[in-house]
Amino acid sequence: MNNRVLLPGVTSLARMVAALRQEENDRLHAALYEVVPYELRTEMVRLLEVPEKKRLSELERLRLGPMRVSGKAMELALDRAREARGLGAGAVDAGRVPAARMTGLARYGLTSKAPTLKRLEVTRQTATLLATVRHLETATVDDALDLLRALMATKLLAKAERMSNDAKPWRRLVFAHPDVPHGLVGKAAYSFCVLEHLHRSLRRRDVFAKDGDRWGDPRAKLLAGGTVE
Repeated sequence: MNNRVLLPGVTSLARMVAALRQEENDRLHAALYEVVPYELRTEMVRLLEVPEKKRLSELERLRLGPMRVSGKAMELALDRAREARGLGAGAVDAGRVPAARMTGLARYGLTSKAPTLKRLEVTRQTATLLATVRHLETATVDDALDLLRALMATKLLAKAERMSNDAKPWRRLVFAHPDVPHGLVGKAAYSFCVLEHLHRSLRRRDVFAKDGDRWGDPRAKLLAGGTVE
């Protein structure tokens, strides 16, 4: 009791904690900014622009998943996944940043409007956009495969199951379709056969999406042998 310590008040302590947190965030943003190439920074900033005669920015458009189940929606979903991956954010080495921090940045980028992101300080803006686009690379793949599952289940799968209880009906349709000249393959039947088997393999995870999460490699989420030991 002789050596008393005067602790800071609640307000002062809160300010100290906030200052330390801000310093940590600044270091994080700066570290990500440094590893992002200039060309990618430029492309990501362009995502915040609203094209002429459009209501949404390019980023907000990429954030929107499929709205209906149709062949056209499937085509658009694949284009969306290709566009997100084409930006190249996944190639940036962000291994030094904890996954939880990247998830937090991505969450902010996915929920904020373009004008808000435009006003961010440049290093924070780059870090936020990088995390957001990296998330979209995975999310767009998963969305496309979710749509494929729904498309198969609602429009194609019942017909496929009726026709493919064994291999013979498929073989007859592909190689001996009455509307296809002898010796040629029925393109529509062959495409449908491949699609049905792809869907089945995806459900069993015999086939997986390299950049997917829900549809990704299930082994990637297992602990390594050394970690288990």
